[in-house]
Amino acid sequence: MKRIRLDTKNLTLCFDLKGIMGPEYLYFGPKKGKDYNFKDCYLKDEQKNICGVIFLRPLLSNYGWFEHREYSFVIKNEDGSYSNEFKFVSVNKNETKYIPIMPSGRNPSQCISFKYVDSNYQISITLVYCAYYDSDVFSCYAVVENNNENDIHLLKASSLSFPINENDFTVVTYNGSWAHERTRTETKLRNGLLTNSSVTGSSSHLHSPFTMMLDKSNHAYGFNLIYSGNHKTTYEAGFFNRMNVIVGINDFLFDWTLKHNEKFYTPEAVFSYGLDESDMSQHFHHFTINHLMNPNWSNKVRPVLLNNWEGTYFDFTADKIYEIAKTSKELGAELFVLDDGWFGQRNSDRAGLGDWYSNKEKTGGGLNVLSKRVKDLGLKFGIWMEPEMVNPDSDLYRNHKEYAMLTPKHNPTLWRNQLMLDLTNEEVKQFVYNTICNIIDEADADYVKWDYNRQMTEIYSKDFPTSEYFHRYILSFYEILNKVLDKYPHVLFEGCSGGGGRYDLGMFYYFSQNWTSDDCDPRERILIQDSTLTMLPQIVITSHVAKSPNHTTGRTSSLNDRFNVSCSCNLGYELDPTIFTKEEKEQIIEQIDFYKKHRESIQLGKAYRLGYKNICKGVLIIHEEECHLFLYRLEEGKIKIKWPNVFDDNKEYIVENITKKGCELNNHYIEESIYEDLNIDYENDCKIGTKHIIIKIK
Repeated sequence: MKRIRLDTKNLTLCFDLKGIMGPEYLYFGPKKGKDYNFKDCYLKDEQKNICGVIFLRPLLSNYGWFEHREYSFVIKNEDGSYSNEFKFVSVNKNETKYIPIMPSGRNPSQCISFKYVDSNYQISITLVYCAYYDSDVFSCYAVVENNNENDIHLLKASSLSFPINENDFTVVTYNGSWAHERTRTETKLRNGLLTNSSVTGSSSHLHSPFTMMLDKSNHAYGFNLIYSGNHKTTYEAGFFNRMNVIVGINDFLFDWTLKHNEKFYTPEAVFSYGLDESDMSQHFHHFTINHLMNPNWSNKVRPVLLNNWEGTYFDFTADKIYEIAKTSKELGAELFVLDDGWFGQRNSDRAGLGDWYSNKEKTGGGLNVLSKRVKDLGLKFGIWMEPEMVNPDSDLYRNHKEYAMLTPKHNPTLWRNQLMLDLTNEEVKQFVYNTICNIIDEADADYVKWDYNRQMTEIYSKDFPTSEYFHRYILSFYEILNKVLDKYPHVLFEGCSGGGGRYDLGMFYYFSQNWTSDDCDPRERILIQDSTLTMLPQIVITSHVAKSPNHTTGRTSSLNDRFNVSCSCNLGYELDPTIFTKEEKEQIIEQIDFYKKHRESIQLGKAYRLGYKNICKGVLIIHEEECHLFLYRLEEGKIKIKWPNVFDDNKEYIVENITKKGCELNNHYIEESIYEDLNIDYENDCKIGTKHIIIKIK
């Protein structure tokens, strides 16, 4: 056997088993027939050895061999040396996927594994590759096992190393900050090293773990990591037409002690290929919905919710909340979410975190009492919590300071006036789990918004090496989530981290939707949601119609524009509807009624980004019964956007009273008549124009 391959519906990943250093990548791209011999994919002799430098495409790269690029593994051996000699020993074509504790893709169609052994130090590394047939997505994770009597130290343990014999790529990363998440950045990389990483303890607002590279023909290679902690992806382009991509846990402050017979599992990295980035995005959308998300919610429409946060902040009474909920029911909302401020002495962000008992005065007798009042209106009830955090001004901190994440001789860094709880402490882990269960039970909650408003700055443990802290925290976090979701499988969990600070595939395994950004300004949201759609489907992207002037930017915008931007995703409202005029209430009633009628096609259809380099951005959602075209003008000037090649050639589509066959739309420019009334509203500070067109299918 010289070759082994994994196939999906439209893609092939093939390995050469006869490489000098063991298996090598042979081919990755559009699907090849069963009898295809991959003759043109082998490196020619002159490509393997250039000026005495040997070039290969290995699956495993570690320190201690002749390559001197970024390595996927660095190990400190029992004798203090760093060089290893891993030799390929076996392949298993019918591997059973197993990653304990951590989230990973569900139900792969096939998995194969490659085992390597360093017999000098009795260490093995097994690389497991999986295919998700219907999604056109592949994955890889690694298992390191120490069979030596002595400890070894993992200094770097990546999930995927992917070498390619090309180096003319544009690397796309998504960077930002609070309220400016996932800003698209393109870097032309012919020679050099580009690193995309997080050192905050979470996936972070700063750098999304999703990255991609585009070749000269705009074919797209996408990479992501099913992990919520520090991540790192490196793109290394060099001379002689070489590129290497490494994806995995960040090796920043990482030194994992692996004892005799212990195993270390890396998170699962996922990757795909598309004829263009829109094609690649569809693969990741399908994978997220069908192989990652909680199956109870994967293809189920989401309720229209109203959250009181921007309507009241901390200043509310039980009667005020009841009036907001009552009005939201009259407007058509299905779920009311009580946000921050309902517990302890939580009247500002300076106190109360950790004291997870009802403030009887603000809840009118308790969370259970308020929840029942809301549910008696015919609404579902949701609750906000931030269970990983504590305020120094809290009973929990005063009684259990040892629960907080602190270092012995460093004054703690307060971030939003709070500290983090030490989830690596078993007592704290149990406290957090009990707290969550108690709140869900007391509130009879149908929905939970799980927030996380700061990053790690004090990592320390007296019980294990601090160089293991980041990863141990994430494992503890996942342990809690696994238990919570096992107990409450039908509760809708929404993730949040000061907006989109923990917007990663690890979170979407547990949380079926995620608060995309604290910035609800529609102009800003157009940009944020456009980038987010590159990697994730619209059903998980929560987008709320918030108050105007906007609380983040101070800009005004029309209710219609705010709705048109939020309507393309998972719709909600974030305001106080009791202060609306009669006309505004009537408009919201119309909006919610319209959304409910078209919710299934909007949330469950296939979403395609349009014109991402244009003065006008857009989203086309294709569903079996109808299609939706959302257009957003950001500047004056000539708009030139093509319909994507996604329509059925033989079906007829009615676009603004004009009937056309799919073949007349595919890859043709959108007619200028559609843009004629897409004018920028200069009476509002956002200076955008929005339009939503329903395309009927005959």
